[in-house]
Amino acid sequence: VERVVVHLGREETKGLKQYQGYMRFGNKLRRLPIGSTLDKDRGIFYWEPGPGFIGEYELVFLNHKHKTRKNLKIIIRPKF
Repeated sequence: VERVVVHLGREETKGLKQYQGYMRFGNKLRRLPIGSTLDKDRGIFYWEPGPGFIGEYELVFLNHKHKTRKNLKIIIRPKF
């Protein structure tokens, strides 16, 4: 399993903590997956999923400054 790095947008204003991230389950938003971090200032999502993370993960990122939403689907499949 490889590390996932996603740049959500340009680094525009430091220190505002403008990004929030969630994992979507149906119509509910939950915490981001275990092993992930979100740099809320720079808008960079990092995730190094462990071996038990196989399947589809729908992530939602909100930018409070620009009032935008980005949806991201990550699919993790076994190598073999």
